Amino acid sequence: MENTVEKTEKEVRKKAHLQIIKLDEKGSFLPGVQFALYKENGVQVIKTDDNGEEVKYITDENGQLNINDIEWGNYYIEEINVPDGY
Repeated sequence: MENTVEKTEKEVRKKAHLQIIKLDEKGSFLPGVQFALYKENGVQVIKTDDNGEEVKYITDENGQLNINDIEWGNYYIEEINVPDGY
């Protein structure tokens, strides 16, 4: 007699949240730093807003950047632009 396992539930993977806090060499929050997010295979993740404009990943006045609703998988980030003087 064969044993048969039937999967009845669909696997649900939650979306991720990434928080970056950028500090300068003195430990102060660093606003205006732009990052790019890439999938493990090197493809850049580009999100758009409700108007179809590309969302830029830039730290706010507290040096903080939050990226929400990231699909399940492996990613890496790259710092691509910094304020003048850094």
